[in-house]
Amino acid sequence: MKNLKKKTCKYPKCTKELPSEKSLFCMEHSRSLKEKRNLVGTALGSVAILGVTTLANTVVKKKL
Repeated sequence: MKNLKKKTCKYPKCTKELPSEKSLFCMEHSRSLKEKRNLVGTALGSVAILGVTTLANTVVKKKL
């Protein structure tokens, strides 16, 4: 028989078991990382829109 090694969460100082073999993080940490990813994505999107708007305004002002 195979002795299967229990995989643990890759988050620092976490020793919880993983919900599936393909997972890297336990359920708690995967949930919190997804929330942070969504928050950062939203912030970067708004910064990008602000940058494009500022760039467009400077180009228009130089033409006038």
